[in-house]
Amino acid sequence: MNRKLAFVIPKTDGKVDFNVAKVAINNEVSIAYDENSQILTDFLHPLYLVHKMVSSNYENFNAIVIRAEKELQQQSKESLFLLDPYAQTMELMAELNLCVLNILTSQSLYLEKSAQLARHQFGSCSNEYIEFDKLRRQLHKESVSYRFCYDLRNYAQHYGLPINKLNIKFTANERPTLTITIVKSKLLEEGYDWKNHGLAALKGMEDKFDLVPHLKNYNDVANKLFLQLYGSCEDRLKQFHSVVANIKKKAQAPEGVRIFFVCNFNEVESDVSTEEIPYSLSKKLESYVLTF
Repeated sequence: MNRKLAFVIPKTDGKVDFNVAKVAINNEVSIAYDENSQILTDFLHPLYLVHKMVSSNYENFNAIVIRAEKELQQQSKESLFLLDPYAQTMELMAELNLCVLNILTSQSLYLEKSAQLARHQFGSCSNEYIEFDKLRRQLHKESVSYRFCYDLRNYAQHYGLPINKLNIKFTANERPTLTITIVKSKLLEEGYDWKNHGLAALKGMEDKFDLVPHLKNYNDVANKLFLQLYGSCEDRLKQFHSVVANIKKKAQAPEGVRIFFVCNFNEVESDVSTEEIPYSLSKKLESYVLTF
C-alpha cells in the first residue's frame, strides 16, 4: 500500500490548507510503523476505554458525594427539626447505589478485559503477561478492599443493594458529615452465597464500616494494573514516536497540526482513501497516566 503523510493547517477564515507529502514512505518505514502503531490501536486503545469507564464512574460518585455534602451544609443552617431523613436521603440513596453498582461492574469488566488484552497482545507465557498477572495476584492478596469489592459486585448485581445505610451527622457549629455505610450483618444474613475470599474479607470488617475507603483502594488496583501494562509498552511507544517524527520531518509537517496518511493518492482523482495515525492517542495516554 502506497502511503503519503497528509497534514491540515487551519486558516483564519475557517478553511484549511490540505497538504500531502510529495514522496510516499518507503516499505521499510511502513513496516516499522505498522509494527509499532499496533500496540496503540489494538492494545492500549481498548485498554484505555475500559479503564476510562471505571475512572468516569468514580468521578461521578465523587461528584454526587460533594454535591450532597454541599446541600447538607446549606440545610444545616435551618432548624434540625425541619430535616426529614427520608426526604433527604431517598433520592441520594438511589443515586449512590446506582453509581456504586456502575463502579463495581465496570471494574470487574476492566479486570477481565485487561487480562484478556494482555494475553492476546503479549502471550500467556510472555514476561509482560507474567509480570501483570503477578501484580494482580499480589494486589488481590494484599488488599482486603479488592477481595471484598470484587465479590460485592456479584452481590449487588444479582442479589441486593450495595449500600444499605447512609449516616448523616449534624453537629452544632460543625459541617455535617455523610458516611456511606455498609452494615455487615445485613450482607451476611440475607442468604447470599459469598465466595471464600469475599466472605473472609467481609467477616474481618467492623459491624458498620465506611464503603468509600474501600472503593478508593479498589480504584488504586485498577490504576496500578493500567500503569503496569502501559509501562510494558514503553519501548514500542518510543519506536512509534521515532518513526512518526521521521515521517513528519521528511514531509515538512509543522508541529501541532492534524496528521494522517492518504493511501494510493492520485492528484487527478478526487476520491482519497485515508488512514488515521494514533499519534494523538499516544499523547493523550501520556497525560492520562499522570492523573493517577
